[in-house]
Amino acid sequence: MDQFKDYYRILNVDADASAHAIREAYREKIHDLHPERGGDESDYEQVKEAYEVLSDPEERQRYDEIYYNYNEDWGFSDQTDSEEDEQDDDPVMDEEPDWREQRQKKSKPLFPEWSGWKKVAVSSLIVNLVIAVLFLMGITEISDAQQEVQNVRTQEEAFLAQIDELEEENQTLSEEIDAMTADIVRLEEELTNAEDNATALEEENEALIEDIRELEEALAEAREEAETATGSQAGTDTTETFLLGSDLDTVVNIMGEPDEITDEGVRYGRSVVYLDGTTVVGWSDIDGSLAVSVITEGDADTFSEGSTEGEVASAMGTTPNAVRGNTWTYGLSTITFENGQVSSYENTGNLAVD
Repeated sequence: MDQFKDYYRILNVDADASAHAIREAYREKIHDLHPERGGDESDYEQVKEAYEVLSDPEERQRYDEIYYNYNEDWGFSDQTDSEEDEQDDDPVMDEEPDWREQRQKKSKPLFPEWSGWKKVAVSSLIVNLVIAVLFLMGITEISDAQQEVQNVRTQEEAFLAQIDELEEENQTLSEEIDAMTADIVRLEEELTNAEDNATALEEENEALIEDIRELEEALAEAREEAETATGSQAGTDTTETFLLGSDLDTVVNIMGEPDEITDEGVRYGRSVVYLDGTTVVGWSDIDGSLAVSVITEGDADTFSEGSTEGEVASAMGTTPNAVRGNTWTYGLSTITFENGQVSSYENTGNLAVD
């Protein structure tokens, strides 16, 4: 025998529940009854079947007609019979006044031997005949109301679909915002680390500059001491010094055998004499040990662009560093020559310029 299924009871909602309420009830039950979570498979299938019918407006309308007819024919009649059986067994009820026995009772089905499905079919046929008669009589309000309900349900379904789409978009935006926030935090940390590194580099740079200044001062003192010890007079007494253009034999006669011979020249201690073949073209007197000089011209105290090497030597003394003869250095300052005359200079404060 076919058994009528109460889909509203399966989803645990009222018969007039909205589509949204039916959907929420379905989601809750289907989650709990899923076989993978230990739910009963038959209950799981019934919940799916109930939702498929009640979520479709046309299917729900047809089901509601059967549902209300079935409950009208059977639901209340069974309850009344049960109450009468209880009253027959109660001795107190036998003593009640006769008017209780006269109360109106619901009539039983015309065909109790029929199956539940046949009863539903007959009830549905009767309802359809009544509706047809009402239409013939010109009463169309029921149809209009049903159509309006259908329209409302359709609109509700559309709104719910839009809400679902907006929720998905909102979720996507939330994830993107979280990712952007994480990137911002990471970039802020990297910026902080970069600032810390920059500060550390600045401190190291300042320390290096200070070390260079101290080395320059120590070098100047060592040079002065060396000049004092040898009693050298730059540009006037060249008998014990070599000059730009001197040959290697002159350097060896004055300085002795070099500590090292390189491709660039000869080395005495930390100082180097640069050679082009065997001709002196420059020097780097780091430790002040070289007996080198430049012939001075006149007694000028200052120089400027266009001054000769001798005029610069007169104003500044013999340079401790003559790189290939074209660039002289005094501390951190440099003087560049072209054809034996000053073409440019960089003064850090110690050059005697006009």
